[in-house]
Amino acid sequence: YDKNHCNGPASDLQKKLYSIVLEAQKTGVAAVRAGITGKELDAICRDYIKEHGYIKEFNHGTGHGLGLEIHEEPVANTKSDTVFTENMIITVEPGIILPVLSD
Repeated sequence: YDKNHCNGPASDLQKKLYSIVLEAQKTGVAAVRAGITGKELDAICRDYIKEHGYIKEFNHGTGHGLGLEIHEEPVANTKSDTVFTENMIITVEPGIILPVLSD
């Protein structure tokens, strides 16, 4: 998983963004099952972030396989028609990417 770090107390905006991404991730994790496609999983996370007004800042895929390599097939993104099967190991990493925030 991507990591988040604040030097000092988090601002209200940082807390808001963290909460949105965390809930998008929880929603995606709850949806993972054999038979879902990478595109469907991506849409679940992406739709949650879109509902909160940050779709333009979600400019990467939702997840990828994890095995011998850090980033490998299968992938969960807007183009992936891969159907996930039982025992596939994937990450669920929605995100909101903004320029450096400072107060």
